[in-house]
Amino acid sequence: MYTFTSSYVAAPIAVFLSSVLLGFASNVFAKIKKRNSSIMLVPGMILLVPGSLGFFSISNLLQSNIVEGIEIALKMLTTSMNRERDGWTLSLS
Repeated sequence: MYTFTSSYVAAPIAVFLSSVLLGFASNVFAKIKKRNSSIMLVPGMILLVPGSLGFFSISNLLQSNIVEGIEIALKMLTTSMNRERDGWTLSLS
């Protein structure tokens, strides 16, 4: 989902839209199959929570797409720096 949304919007918005689409798709799956929505939600969130940008960066580096992997890693770094500057940090305590 991130790959689709990132071609149209900036990285932070793409991550948000990916999360919304994941929630929507898992709820549709739950209604159609009469199963728990977490069957689709949990694996998708595993990729999004640690950071889909980090995941795609490592994935590209492992596939020998060095330039693209480093570019995505820099996007991840600048996004996190902007969140720190704007006070978007979350506390677990």
